[in-house]
This record gives sequence, C-alpha cells and structure tokens, in this order.
Amino acid sequence: MPPIAFTPLNSATAEPHPREVQVPRRIAEGIASLVHEMGEGLESVVYYEHPLTGCGLLLVVSDLTAEPFPDLLARIFRAAPRVPLHCLRPRELFHLALPGYYAAPALSVDDQPHLAHCVKLRSAVLHGRDCRAEVPLPAQPAIFLREQLRGCQRVFRTHCLKLLFEREYRKVVAEAVHEARRTMSIALVGDGGWQVDLAEVPERYTARFGAARTSEAWRQLKALGGRLEATPEADPADLEDAAYEACWLLEQFLKLLASEVLEESPW
Repeated sequence: MPPIAFTPLNSATAEPHPREVQVPRRIAEGIASLVHEMGEGLESVVYYEHPLTGCGLLLVVSDLTAEPFPDLLARIFRAAPRVPLHCLRPRELFHLALPGYYAAPALSVDDQPHLAHCVKLRSAVLHGRDCRAEVPLPAQPAIFLREQLRGCQRVFRTHCLKLLFEREYRKVVAEAVHEARRTMSIALVGDGGWQVDLAEVPERYTARFGAARTSEAWRQLKALGGRLEATPEADPADLEDAAYEACWLLEQFLKLLASEVLEESPW
C-alpha cells in the first residue's frame, strides 16, 4: 500500500526538509493500534526520517499517567512498530539534542547525530499534540563527530579485528566503506546533514569542507569496495589483502577528516 505523505514543520531556526515526509502505511497503522492500546498515556507520537537509520518514532509519554513509567515503557515496546524508538516525557525532550553511545555495528546504530534536526524538521505528527517546537537543536554539533571518532578508535577497530579473525573479509571492506559514509554524515551535523541520505553524503561533505585529502582517501576506499563487489569469486588471499587495505584506508581517512574538519588529531 502507498505511504502517507506529510508536509514537514516550518521553523524559524532552520529550513524544513524540501519534500514531503513519507510515512509507511504499516507504521501509521501500527501507531493507530498503539494509541488504542495506550489510551491517554501517549501525549504525542512523531514519525521522523533519518539518514543513518532510515526512520524512527518519538513517543512522548504523559506526566499525568498513574501507571509506573517502566510498566508504561514495557507496554509501548511490546505494541509499537519495530523501528528505532525514543520514549520520553515532555521535560526530557532536550535529550534528543545530546550525544549518544557508539556501539559495534552488529549491535546497534547510534541515531543521536541528526536526531534533533530530524525530529524537528524532517518529521510528521501521527498522534496528539505537536511537540516538535519544544525540541532544541544541538548547541555544539562538533561533539557528535568527536564521539564518532572516539567510537571508531575504541569499538570499531576491535570489531574489525574480530571480523578479520573470523575471515569475514568482504564484511570488513563493506563495513569500512559504510563507516566512512556515516562519519562524513556526522561531520555535517548542524550543516544540513540531516537532509542528506547516506548515498549523497560524500558530495555534500566535499562541497561543505573542500577537504581534498579526506575526499581522496574516501575515493580509494570506495573504489576498493567496488572492486570486491565486481569480483564475487575473488581469490581468498586477495580478499584478505583487500580487508587489511580497507582497515588501513579507513584509519587514514579518519585521521585526515579529524585534521581537516576539527583541526585536531583523533588519537
């Protein structure tokens, strides 16, 4: 069934997303069932599009409900559509503008980068009052990039070593390419990155920062991934070499990005 189109919020502080927000019908119908289940416990439900996770839901829980908050959350998570969820009370909406927690790609994806912008400007209210004007935008967007670089150093490196040990060489290359795209997107927090899906991020990044060395490192990493995709029957030794090369290229890419965007070394 076709999605339901909504016009994004206009804001005095930022430009709205240039096209209508397309809410998948299964999510709209799932929220209708959730609202019926929860009654007055839900004050607002906002669907948002997100460049890193695709989409998600903000559920604002009423402060007036007598049900204990943990029990309310348990009921919500049992009944809500299977997309990223943020369940907050009205006084907690500022959490959307704070940095999140980096985890290995196999576990979860941190959607805090761009989250406040997406909820505020690339979204649609599916139920209740419009709370989007109460969502603040990040005061220091560079914090998100610093946290991403720290996560790559402390978590993604270990994740890649595990994949190398398991001889998951193609996965190493694919995830290195994807992590480079994510990092460029996060570098654009506060600079319109919330409007740009991952496929378009390298062009927007280059246009914004003019970072020639970082862009060249990205092109080499992307070309390596493209060569592997074009050779499904590659020799195991060549796959291993490509995986180690991808790790090295990603390290160089991250260092160059930090020096050109933040003007500091990430490690």
